[in-house]
Parts: sequence; structure tokens; C-alpha cells
Amino acid sequence: MTGRDLKAIRIKLVGDKRGAVKKMAAKLETAYRTYQSWEARKGSIPGVASVAVKGLEYMADLGRAES
Repeated sequence: MTGRDLKAIRIKLVGDKRGAVKKMAAKLETAYRTYQSWEARKGSIPGVASVAVKGLEYMADLGRAES
């Protein structure tokens, strides 16, 4: 997963408004600055975080399908 992929999923899940990066970091229970560096491609995205993000996306898609 790239920083660009991570950002796209964040926008899909919590939007792109003020505070969205902090909300996504909180969902992943990770530090804001760490999450921010992942999105900016300054740090590598750990596999566990990638799996967690994909899980959040999958759960959101299931919720939309049930509506």
C-alpha cells in the first residue's frame, strides 16, 4: 500500500475536511505524526497498518451494501 492509496481510503472513510487525518489516525490507534508521514510517503507503511486500513474499508463497504 502506498501513501496515495492510504490517502484515497482515508478520504473514502472519513472525508477530506479539517481533522480527517487525526480521525483516521485515531481509528488506527496510531500517532497523528506517524500516520501523516505514511500518507506523505515519508515513512513506510507497516503491513499490520495496511491490513487494518483494508479491514476498515471492507467494513465500510459492507455497511453501504446493507443500506
